[in-house]
Amino acid sequence: MALASFGRIVLLGLAGGVSFVAPSHGAGDVERGARASRSCMACHSFAPGRHLTGPSLAGMWGRRAGTATGFGRYSDALKRSEIVWNEKTLDGWLRNPAALIPDNTMLFDGIPDPGTRADLLAYLQAVSEGPLRRRARAA
Repeated sequence: MALASFGRIVLLGLAGGVSFVAPSHGAGDVERGARASRSCMACHSFAPGRHLTGPSLAGMWGRRAGTATGFGRYSDALKRSEIVWNEKTLDGWLRNPAALIPDNTMLFDGIPDPGTRADLLAYLQAVSEGPLRRRARAA
């Protein structure tokens, strides 16, 4: 019986260590989100201040939509939206940008799969808030 209790403690300790090493960002997986973000890179950069057809996505988490410094091609609809990018608003945007903000100019139909969106959200949050941000600057 003591051995069984010890085994449970070891397993709980290992599980705690895993969550410490790989922090959760919502329900998504950061590594899968990094792979999903490759399709964003056709129009967006993850490097601060490096704008392409679309604005840089660096530091977007918690930022008001339409306000990336140095990017001047936002639609009036996006600038007027007063949306702040967070898990809820970004999920709506990634699901269907035209439904969230009608008359925006982003040429993107959306991502119908909730799992892929959750993964991408986890990656975007990690890049904006955590140690992945250093790697994103090189992208």
